[in-house]
Amino acid sequence: MKFSTQIANYTGDADTTYQVSAADDTLDGSTSQWFTEGIRDVIARVEKIMPAKLSMFASEASITSTGLELTNDRVFSVERGGKIATEVSAKLRHKLTDIESIYYTYPDTPAYYKISGKLHVVPTPDDTGANTGIISLVKYTANGVDLTAINTSANHNLVTGDFIDITADTSLLPAIYTKNTFKVTYSTVTQFAIEVPWSNINDSDTYNNVDDSYTPDSTIYYSRATATAEVVKVGDIDSANGTIASFPESMYHLPVLYTAANIMYAKLVTIRKSIASTLASTGITNASNYISNWGGSDEFDFKTMMEDEDTEIAQMALSGAQTELGTAQAQLGVLTADYNWVMGQLQYIKGLYNEAFIQVAQS
Repeated sequence: MKFSTQIANYTGDADTTYQVSAADDTLDGSTSQWFTEGIRDVIARVEKIMPAKLSMFASEASITSTGLELTNDRVFSVERGGKIATEVSAKLRHKLTDIESIYYTYPDTPAYYKISGKLHVVPTPDDTGANTGIISLVKYTANGVDLTAINTSANHNLVTGDFIDITADTSLLPAIYTKNTFKVTYSTVTQFAIEVPWSNINDSDTYNNVDDSYTPDSTIYYSRATATAEVVKVGDIDSANGTIASFPESMYHLPVLYTAANIMYAKLVTIRKSIASTLASTGITNASNYISNWGGSDEFDFKTMMEDEDTEIAQMALSGAQTELGTAQAQLGVLTADYNWVMGQLQYIKGLYNEAFIQVAQS
């Protein structure tokens, strides 16, 4: 059932003001905001009263070069380039990239830290991890050591210091190339080098090494190392089908109740304003005018009518005032009835919402 329909079942009508009519496949405006806040509120309550059940809201999320926004402080696991990352204090974050520091982080021993509501991984991961083809591998000598250089068919856009992963079958490359994340130590437009001894290919009979160059029989690929984390997050909301990603189906009704409660409260505020407006309405003002300003242009008021014993005119003024007051009173009666119903429904919804957490804690 659509979330909009479920919400309308509690708010009492198909209210287009808050986008909860049966025709609404999506939640818009304030209603969408309240629904998302409802999911966050559920997660926060579960974390407080039964933290062991937080994993119900966990899912894998990609960590970009700018970090990952956290729903709360709970992180279950972090990986970068297939390696488990270790959490460190944010106070040490600058030392993680200082090669002179004992905390310097290598690709095979990544680390992560949390600061300002975000999670960051070091070494910095790539945002996409898109695969790029490798044409050949060649010997590259640096400081008297024979290492591996990689040729690509086009500009690879890598710079010294970037980190990459290589994907290939073991029949095409030794495992050392595919089981580790490597730092680029040298780079030109279509070639870059990594610190893997060339002897891994040169000393093997498995690979066709000709003149210190090796061209695989099939395409192999490299990609910049990406990172993921198993964290608590606000999942995607599919209002049309009534589902929420990374959220227990048994709890779908809780954001619905939270949203309905906010709508009812908003209605209370609107009704209160209407009551205040009615009390200062034209009807009451007109009633007062019948009494105090009758015949004002002729300096002729109600007191004068009574003193001059013009009771017929006085009675007309009094009757007019009563009519205006009756109209205002009828409006107030309708508004008061609406206010009482909305207030009662709000209390009912709040009761259902709070009771649900008692049931979750006992389950």
